[in-house]
Amino acid sequence: MTEPYLANVNHEVRTLISAIFACANLLEDSIQDRREALDLVQVIRRNGDHLLALLDNALDLTKLDSGKMELREARCEVAELVKEVHALMHAQAREKGLTIDVRCDGPVPRWIVTDTLRLRQILLNLLSNAVRFTDEGRVTLTLRRADPSTALPGVCFEVSDTGRGIAQEDLERIFEPFVQVDDGLRRRATGTGLGLTISRKLAEHMGGTLVAGGNAGKGSTFTLLLYPAMAEDSDTVTVIPLLTLADPDFESAPRRPAKLDGVHVVLAVRRSDLRLALSVMLKTAGARLTLADDDVS
Repeated sequence: MTEPYLANVNHEVRTLISAIFACANLLEDSIQDRREALDLVQVIRRNGDHLLALLDNALDLTKLDSGKMELREARCEVAELVKEVHALMHAQAREKGLTIDVRCDGPVPRWIVTDTLRLRQILLNLLSNAVRFTDEGRVTLTLRRADPSTALPGVCFEVSDTGRGIAQEDLERIFEPFVQVDDGLRRRATGTGLGLTISRKLAEHMGGTLVAGGNAGKGSTFTLLLYPAMAEDSDTVTVIPLLTLADPDFESAPRRPAKLDGVHVVLAVRRSDLRLALSVMLKTAGARLTLADDDVS
């Protein structure tokens, strides 16, 4: 499958899934008292999430294998990135009664120069896997400087958990495309089987490494080691303050659109399903809506 074809498929499927999500949001808001209908809506959302992840992963893998993955390096504030990743993973951890701890093992640079989007992608994948395969206990993200005595010290991000672990013979196999370890305990897990493959390839593309450690039944540890440039004016941080899981600021944001009373919106969307869903959402929010080549409604 060539990259242009995959990119076109990605666009088309995303458009369809956007319509599915929009309708699911509207249904979920209007049928809170009907458990069966809510269950069906959640099935729509769950499968849509899976399809989007599959498309993203397939496109990323294609770009990496063809050497066309471009890095966009810029200043990245390490502590803020970690806080953002922690916030994004909060709901998933809370649903399982888990805690995500973040700690610094010694001072780490405040600013580095790296591709923030790709670094976030790797950390989110590692934390998501850790939460998925941990039924009780905690997940820990540890930051440290690697080889601080060298001229180009690395930055180490270590994700460990108290979950089901990985057998020694599978520690390398899990990085192969579409491989999901089936040890009788992980059969309940879902995923594309590409996340770890892409994470390792991204780490290597960024000049680093990603390795796994652990034992079956004793938890696992994934260590991401990068050698980014340090921003010239960067100092160090030793503690990353995080909001607690109970903090109201971490509550999920509502999916309803903001109030748009009196706002005139011109909507130009070719796909009829997506156009209908967006029209209902905008009208519900109070907007005056004009469909392209149509009268004000």
